Amino acid sequence: MNSNDFCKPMHDIFLNGANKNLKQFEDIILSCKKSNDFNINSINEAFRIIHTIKGLSSMIPYDSIVSLSHSMEDLFYRMREKELENIDYNLIFNLIFECVDFIRAELRKIASNEDLNGEPSTLIDAVNSFLSGIKADEKLYCEMGSKVCSPLTENKSLCQKIKMRDADIPICTIPILASFDNLHRMMCDMCEKLGKKAELAIIGGEIEVDKITAECIFCSLVHILCNAIDHGIESPVRRKAIGKHPTGQIKIQAEMSDNWVFITVNDDGRGLCKKELLRRANENSLIRKPVQRLMESEIYNFILLPGFSTSKKVTRFSGRGMGLDVVAKNLERIGGTVLIDSVENEGMTVSLKIPSML
Repeated sequence: MNSNDFCKPMHDIFLNGANKNLKQFEDIILSCKKSNDFNINSINEAFRIIHTIKGLSSMIPYDSIVSLSHSMEDLFYRMREKELENIDYNLIFNLIFECVDFIRAELRKIASNEDLNGEPSTLIDAVNSFLSGIKADEKLYCEMGSKVCSPLTENKSLCQKIKMRDADIPICTIPILASFDNLHRMMCDMCEKLGKKAELAIIGGEIEVDKITAECIFCSLVHILCNAIDHGIESPVRRKAIGKHPTGQIKIQAEMSDNWVFITVNDDGRGLCKKELLRRANENSLIRKPVQRLMESEIYNFILLPGFSTSKKVTRFSGRGMGLDVVAKNLERIGGTVLIDSVENEGMTVSLKIPSML
């Protein structure tokens, strides 16, 4: 696909987000290479980043980047979920860097308005071959709780650096509708692949924010919408059987107040099952106090943890427990917040609070 096929604000947001995330990913891998090892925090952060790159590329879509990113997710998923034995670290580092080089080359073509003609199948086969040769035992990484979700110590300094911009330099703002436009296309593509029907309503797209905020909104909505369609909206047959309209409804609403952007994403799907969330949390040793003392919000917030998923299978779109974790981490970095609310069998609402200017 040629990058001229979508609007310039989206083109800029995509390239800025993808290049920045790829650089962060490469830095993490370089750091791991120095120690010749992968720790669980590095695995989780690398996983979050490559999942974001896949999500951004799915919006357009740039299939070569999506396919290779998905294969790289397979690699980090196995690293996160299993204690791998006899890893050839030189091989894995070289393989990951080759994948990075491929994605960077594709991004350069996009920036130059060239057609993407890169073929990722050789690299995908190499990743699959590596994984098929790994002997892994069944010992799960059950360190998800406080060890995996350690605070990001750089958040405060990052926010301070962002806010140190010269006040005399005019800030370029764009309507957040630029972040919303391609969501319709992404939703249609996902519904077609998953055999579902859904309609998307958008309210408040005229609000203007700076490009950094627009990028954060864009990335967050990609993951939230994927989650709503894949996990929330039921199949037309299922919806009809339980008395719902065969076509699911998703609504995105944005409003501005006191230099904050408030965005809610609501769907009328299956919602969250607290019993299932508690079962999964208990399996991963995430419950730190008696269940009866857990607030409803605490139960829902389990889905914001890395690797937490109630899905029974991994799809191209979700199932590895990374989407909403990415949203939470992105907002944490810029001083924003995410809240989850749900009614089982009626739907789920994700509420974002984001600084309007960074």
